[in-house]
Amino acid sequence: MIKKVRFALFVILISLLNLLYNGLDQELFKLLTSILGIVGASFHLLNKKWSTYVLQLWAYSQILIIEPFWDNTQIFSFTFGVSFDSFGINISILGLIYSGIVRFIFLNNLIGKEVNLIPFRNESFLAEFLPSRFKIERIVKLGDEKGWFLVQDIKALNYALVRPKNRELFNVKKVGQILQYRIVSDIELIKDKNKKEDFKTGDFVKIE
Repeated sequence: MIKKVRFALFVILISLLNLLYNGLDQELFKLLTSILGIVGASFHLLNKKWSTYVLQLWAYSQILIIEPFWDNTQIFSFTFGVSFDSFGINISILGLIYSGIVRFIFLNNLIGKEVNLIPFRNESFLAEFLPSRFKIERIVKLGDEKGWFLVQDIKALNYALVRPKNRELFNVKKVGQILQYRIVSDIELIKDKNKKEDFKTGDFVKIE
């Protein structure tokens, strides 16, 4: 919680500094990026769920820099890229870092939420105990794969690991989103470093 507050305050600070330093005469999109940062971070401090999406837009808009046409970086700028005669294409290192932090916040906001899961295929062996409603317990790492979530069946109290199939963000409200589903036979197997071979049994499910 403290890290989330610090990041929100940091976003507000650098957005305000950009407005003060560059004024209202700066490029329109750079100005709008500052406003997005202030609005998104302020409402994030008020625990508004949609604020994370605003912060994502704030961060993503700073990643790509096309000189001299597009540069939404706020005050600080550390970049790498290539330059040509009339333009340059760069990537903002800070933009990538901001995006990673916002993604981390977004994923952690899912903890405690509930989601209905059903088998992806009618003939799946998971149809024996699905559909059911699950509560998201925490984020775990499975082998070298990040972005897995430990979920618990609210009624049966069984555990499973789920992760979006196509490396997209897990969205509990996205009906039809396909997830990888791995059965957790023993909760004691869940550790800081988990072996993929301990969780082979599973299939695909989707959000209802």
